[in-house]
Amino acid sequence: MLAGLLLFILLAVAGLVIEVWLIDRLRHDRLNDWLADHLYLPALRLPALIGFVLGAYPALFGLTDAPPLGQLIDFDWFGQAMNLLFVLPLLFSLLPVAGRLPGLLLPLQGAALVALLFGPLAHALGVQASYYPGSEVLGLMLVLALAGHFLGQQLVRRFPDALAAPLYDAAALACQAPAIIAYGRALGRQL
Repeated sequence: MLAGLLLFILLAVAGLVIEVWLIDRLRHDRLNDWLADHLYLPALRLPALIGFVLGAYPALFGLTDAPPLGQLIDFDWFGQAMNLLFVLPLLFSLLPVAGRLPGLLLPLQGAALVALLFGPLAHALGVQASYYPGSEVLGLMLVLALAGHFLGQQLVRRFPDALAAPLYDAAALACQAPAIIAYGRALGRQL
């Protein structure tokens, strides 16, 4: 788990540094603003998310011994993960209320990636399992997502516009790891 968290922090910080550098170059008109918010900047978060989930395996599911990742995932898995993680921000932006709370997207992407890894793991262990973690865990994930959103909003109000988006994303990312861990542990209890 520690390796996954360290990889997550390293890749998230690198993504935030790149985001600060890119914002001035991308924001020139409404189309570029929309593409930056819904495609380019979410894409910068993908390496941190994928690195965390794969680096934290099998502890993410509360396991000490599990089949090796090479047995569970292949090139096709990465294709599915990238497609899922790119489509979610686009679909999310079309929802009226959810589009105004982008901090909810990050835990949703994380849960989708955890579920994508959980499927082959449950199959390899011969367990028929559900992706539903229980209402308590869903509630916790929602609270963490909203905490990241509101913390990000507070940071945005206190710092200059140039740092607004990266600070918001940093707050949302900080609350994402506990939400992903809670989801992974809830799924792992079925194994």
